[in-house]
Amino acid sequence: MQRKWLFILVFLVTFSISLGQAYSAPLQNTKIVYVPLDDRPVNLAYVVDTFKNTPAKLVTAPEKYLSQGTKKVAAMDDLWQWVENESRRADVVILSADTMIYGGLVPSRLHQLDQQVLEERLNKLSELKKKHPRLKVYVFSTIMRSPKMSNGGVEPDYYTKYGPKIFKLTALQDKEGVEGLSTGEKDQLKKLTDQVPPEFLKDWLERRQKNFVVNEKLIQLTKDGAIDYFILARDDTSVYSQSTKEYRLLAKEAASLENAPFQSLKKFHSFSGADEVGMIMLTRACNLYKLSKVYSFYTPGVGSKTIPNYEDQAVGENIRNHIFAAGGVPTTDAQEADLFLAVNTPKNGLTKEASSSQNNLKVNSALKEFITTLSNYLQVGNKVALTDIAFSNGGDNALMHQLAQRKMLDQLQAYAGWNTAGNSIGYALGQGLMAPYLTLEQKNSLLETRLLDDWAYQANIRAQVSRDLLQPNKISYTALGDKEEWVTAETQKLLEDFKAANFKDSFSKEFQIRFPWQRMFDVEIKITN
Repeated sequence: MQRKWLFILVFLVTFSISLGQAYSAPLQNTKIVYVPLDDRPVNLAYVVDTFKNTPAKLVTAPEKYLSQGTKKVAAMDDLWQWVENESRRADVVILSADTMIYGGLVPSRLHQLDQQVLEERLNKLSELKKKHPRLKVYVFSTIMRSPKMSNGGVEPDYYTKYGPKIFKLTALQDKEGVEGLSTGEKDQLKKLTDQVPPEFLKDWLERRQKNFVVNEKLIQLTKDGAIDYFILARDDTSVYSQSTKEYRLLAKEAASLENAPFQSLKKFHSFSGADEVGMIMLTRACNLYKLSKVYSFYTPGVGSKTIPNYEDQAVGENIRNHIFAAGGVPTTDAQEADLFLAVNTPKNGLTKEASSSQNNLKVNSALKEFITTLSNYLQVGNKVALTDIAFSNGGDNALMHQLAQRKMLDQLQAYAGWNTAGNSIGYALGQGLMAPYLTLEQKNSLLETRLLDDWAYQANIRAQVSRDLLQPNKISYTALGDKEEWVTAETQKLLEDFKAANFKDSFSKEFQIRFPWQRMFDVEIKITN
């Protein structure tokens, strides 16, 4: 057995060397079929923009078949027929299980589907490999999230009022099972149990159980060979939560898939994240046998041990898993790195929201040292992608202003600082590893999109528009309605002003924006020239 694995390792190393000599050649005749979580730009438009200029042929599910907004479930019969038709001539299919089983990410949290329907859709998934044995089937699924709070129709209606209590109740139950509770925590658990209407908790847990069973069966399909590679994403969770409890059980089910002696041969990974996984899966399909080496470095302080908001694991572990999932290899030797992943973490390890007053222009000693290290790597010609996760839901103003003033932004291979740490890790890593396929102009177009979205909009303009436009005019943050056109125009102006003040000299392209789900949380930036 050991000789078998040694032979495979020698083959992979030899193959990766040959790919390094002709980087794009293996992809020229590769057809990749992709079905995302839904039609949001982070899952669809931005992913397509990243891969459309690679030699691979990317075929994406028609947008009209996908989950759109918080109300429209994917057109399941049409979508399945499309996948089956395209799979006949494909080399790789990358499928969101949330879309193919429930109709999308939001529908996975709201559905009332019978177990029989779920089984039928799982069977369709298992049949793909039987019909097309040479087809590589990549699947990603999420563990239903356990948010501390939620509104805007992306959870059951009762979650707006009772969500915080449901989260805390089930988090305490999880902690009780792992390490026990203090007397005060036991009292709190009893009070919460009395405060949450049992019918709401029952509905939430029954849906979770259905989704748990689906993930169990996806793991089994991976063991059976019907799925070649499976990512189980842990969406919006924390150290103790119902989601984390379910992950521990699912991880035991998947333990045998961890037995491969080399990470590149493993058929399963799990990590904190969700909306970045399409990007990671496509990167894997394009990058796996090159085995790109990725060197990560952090802002001094807690660094890799930081556990960010909305996540249940340390950043260092999450990055390591993302690298392997993307078909890369982590390295501690900077001399051999193909890509440097610069990771901006808070010095004290406590992530705050990007909209908070702490996200100002003040540069502390740790950030100064990080910028110096980043600058030094760039000056000697290293390829650097920046993961900006000191704050959740937007970039670090102090860091980004410094990089803009020093004319360093366009020297980056990639940048990401949106939503959760896992989201940003996946985007910076994926676009960074794909940059060698792109022209300088194409790379900078992706960079400009992320700077406008993650730094300008998410960290700054979004809160400004909410405060100065929405609230005075009593416009809903989650449903812009007939005010969408006006809000879009005003937001466009503010973004143009922000760009002119901060990074127009390095990025001169024009752009247009829209709110694809008629809510402020998601914006689409489209470079127009």
